[in-house]
Amino acid sequence: MKKTKLKFKSSALLIAIAMGIILSALLTGAVLMISQQTKQSGQDREGQMAYRAALSGIEDGLLRYKYARSQGKESLVFRTLPSQVIANKTVDSPKVSYDLSVKMEALSVGNNLEDGNFNNWQEAPKQAITQKALRLLCDDTLDIDLSYLINNSSTPLDNLTIYFSKPFYFTVTDGLYHKFFDSDVVFSAVNYQLVDLSKTGEEQLLDEKTNNIISSHAMTINGLDKCTALSECHLKIKPQAAQIISDAHTAAGRLSANGVSGISGDNPKYIFFKISAKHVTDIIPPTLDKPGTIIIESVGKAGEARRKLQAKIDASTGAYVGLADFGVFCGKNCQMPNINPTATP
Repeated sequence: MKKTKLKFKSSALLIAIAMGIILSALLTGAVLMISQQTKQSGQDREGQMAYRAALSGIEDGLLRYKYARSQGKESLVFRTLPSQVIANKTVDSPKVSYDLSVKMEALSVGNNLEDGNFNNWQEAPKQAITQKALRLLCDDTLDIDLSYLINNSSTPLDNLTIYFSKPFYFTVTDGLYHKFFDSDVVFSAVNYQLVDLSKTGEEQLLDEKTNNIISSHAMTINGLDKCTALSECHLKIKPQAAQIISDAHTAAGRLSANGVSGISGDNPKYIFFKISAKHVTDIIPPTLDKPGTIIIESVGKAGEARRKLQAKIDASTGAYVGLADFGVFCGKNCQMPNINPTATP
């Protein structure tokens, strides 16, 4: 009888111990869950605050750019500003701030830049598109502000070559590019101007050239050595479709866009471009952005949370291109994603 009672008490004790362990585990799990939820809630809150701070930085950058553009001083907006504090740390909330930078990294264009004149892309629009060449409408002008790339970049621009295709006209009916009927005399009379907007009158023009050789598909930009820290250098590229009138006229630099079948038609005319920008002898990697794209980058900070936003502006037109959101990260071990991916080689 005593043995039975002893066994019963032992079993009860074991059950009590087991229940205690289970309850302790459940309690610990509940505490950890609540702690995790509280931490997650705090991170979400800080993430939202960081996003609003980053957005404030983008608005600040856009206002700075618009003002600089209205004054004709876009080059003065390129900089990295000290951290801008929105709210200081309190008992109930973390310090909130944003880091702002305005830069321009896009200049090189296209794949296979080491052999820019190879692979016959100059005569094949499909190949040009595959090789990421830039399509420009004839008689439009691409205006690239070189100030940042010359003065502020970690890999400053030293030399620059543009490669271009023959002119093509595009037909909406078949969605294809076509050579001109008189393609033996129709060629790309590409014009470039290197100007310094910090000067006035004739002193602005540092160099200018128009291609007048039908077999030529490349031009090296001269005069970059004249662009100093005080300069506001712009490169203006104007695609033109022209024809050879006569050897004498060509030698004199006289070209014409009239009288050739297809030249005067309503179909839009295009020339494809690659641009090789180099720092010393190394090609500055091409990006997926149009040359001259201005990047306004803002990193919002709230506690351990970071939020990166990036706005892009087409410098040729001043048009707002779009906003990219690179998400939330937190802690010292987190890393920012690559915000300016290079084009596929």
